[in-house]
Amino acid sequence: MYPNQPQPPVQPPTPSGPNPPDYPPPVASQPPAYSPQPVTSNPPVQPVPLDYLNQIAVQPQMNKSSKAKVILLVAVVAVILTLLLALILNLVNSSSGSSLERLAVKLLATEEVADDARRQLKSSQLRSANSDLRVALTNTSRDLNTALADNGVEAAKLDEKAVAAEADVTAQLQSTLEDARLNAVFDRTYAREMAYRLAVLINQIDQILTSTRDDELVNQLNRAKIDLTTVREAFANYSETVY
Repeated sequence: MYPNQPQPPVQPPTPSGPNPPDYPPPVASQPPAYSPQPVTSNPPVQPVPLDYLNQIAVQPQMNKSSKAKVILLVAVVAVILTLLLALILNLVNSSSGSSLERLAVKLLATEEVADDARRQLKSSQLRSANSDLRVALTNTSRDLNTALADNGVEAAKLDEKAVAAEADVTAQLQSTLEDARLNAVFDRTYAREMAYRLAVLINQIDQILTSTRDDELVNQLNRAKIDLTTVREAFANYSETVY
């Protein structure tokens, strides 16, 4: 044989004998199949409700004695609140009554001053304004008497302290007007003083309007405020060149 001649493949030996055993065909080795493992995770933790402990706790049963104490406490609180409300309403009514009295006193005093001044006024503008003032004061005082009666106050029996205090103020005003008459400046002085006095009256009316719940009184005071405001503007806008 030649050295480079290919050699035939070597056959495995065939066992001899009548029944040779069967050999399974060779199986090529395969890598083990990959089987993914299920991923397990912890179940979500449910938040514990805030009132969980209250839910599982044994609720105490209120006995008859405790119920009676609670009822008594509620009754006492209700009585106290009722008394406080009554006290507040009484104070409000008392304050409203006092304000009405002071307003009534000032209206009457202003009416007297206006009556005395009509003989001294030279300006036709001021005489007309003073006439309107007297009418407004008369109407307001009449309407106010009804409100005073509703608050248990008689127009003829007004608060003595309020009457005395207003008497002092009116006396000072009359003294100022008398000096103005002597110095021949009565019209100018009267217009200035009455404009200021009416401003005070309007301010008193505003204070009562903010504190009263009487619809009829509110309507009366609003009418008086309009009339007095109109007259006050006439005095404030007075010009000595108009006669």
